[in-house]
Amino acid sequence: EYLSTHPLTDHRQASLEASLTYTPVQYYRMDGERKRYVKSDYPTFQLLYRRGILDESASQYTLLKAASWKRWDLGFLSELWYKVEGGTFLNSKKLQLPDFYFPKVDYTMVTLQPTKQSFHLIPFYRFATPGWFVEAHSLYEADNIIIKQLPFFKGTVFTENLYLSYYNTKALRNYVEVGYGIDKIWVLMEVKAIVGFEDGKYRSWGISISINRSE
Repeated sequence: EYLSTHPLTDHRQASLEASLTYTPVQYYRMDGERKRYVKSDYPTFQLLYRRGILDESASQYTLLKAASWKRWDLGFLSELWYKVEGGTFLNSKKLQLPDFYFPKVDYTMVTLQPTKQSFHLIPFYRFATPGWFVEAHSLYEADNIIIKQLPFFKGTVFTENLYLSYYNTKALRNYVEVGYGIDKIWVLMEVKAIVGFEDGKYRSWGISISINRSE
């Protein structure tokens, strides 16, 4: 819908990006004379600044974004993690579509990529934005959450995942996806069911199958 106010045109573009990433109280081990960082009990924080810098560019803009993420190892085949980021564009009147903010989306039912930080029920480009945005993803993975409590499945090797994702911008308000997945089927496949809500109202549901070649 933004292409009426931000039409696609031929243009030249260069941009400058700088970011600062900080993890408090990060422990390390000495590997010879070098430090090898291993963990921290605190989240990682990031500030990002990006600016279009060509005078003749159709996309002179400024993007300011902040993010935080953390993973907790809860023991055998169990983990909890989250990532949240938010930001806004300044001077974005002539911003071109390639420089919009795109939420992380995997809109295909079957994919050969990990999808643990993706939305599944919104189209790839429709809710990209030249304005403000907030995006968050979280996962709880464990050896026995629901199905593996049943006697028939005890001793099997798959894990279960619970997902919660959030996106908020001008064109899609307070969008939430809740998902349940069975992971590590035959070591490398996950099947999950997802339900989407917009501003507290049911929007859609779907199934995702991913072949997790790598994390």
